[in-house]
Amino acid sequence: MTRALLKPYFGIPDKPKGHARDGADCYGLARLIWRELRGIELPDYTGLYQDDRADAEVASIVAGTKSTLWRQVDQPEFLDLILFKVGAYDSHVGIYAEPGWMLHTVLGDHSKFARYDRLPWRAAGFYRVIG
Repeated sequence: MTRALLKPYFGIPDKPKGHARDGADCYGLARLIWRELRGIELPDYTGLYQDDRADAEVASIVAGTKSTLWRQVDQPEFLDLILFKVGAYDSHVGIYAEPGWMLHTVLGDHSKFARYDRLPWRAAGFYRVIG
């Protein structure tokens, strides 16, 4: 059921620093979904990093955000954020859809459903937006 609510966001092309239906990076997709489905505007960090694929820069922003806007949870709920390791850095975000499934986008592809509990993904945690 919850995955069906995210179906309109399937197929959005990857676009560095994008956060709209014509293109979005992983966090931009989260911003779009939260804005449209929850009426909550997540912060825009695009001015804080030069390239959204610069994992160390993105991880630094994520580290600050986790302490102020996200609360780690053991049992995720619909639209919670899933943080993933890319190499050594916590720098990729997916949207929790239902047990085992997320919606996300990756470089050079489009938004799609994927299993978050299988390789190549290494979840660093589930997070709930708190403010």
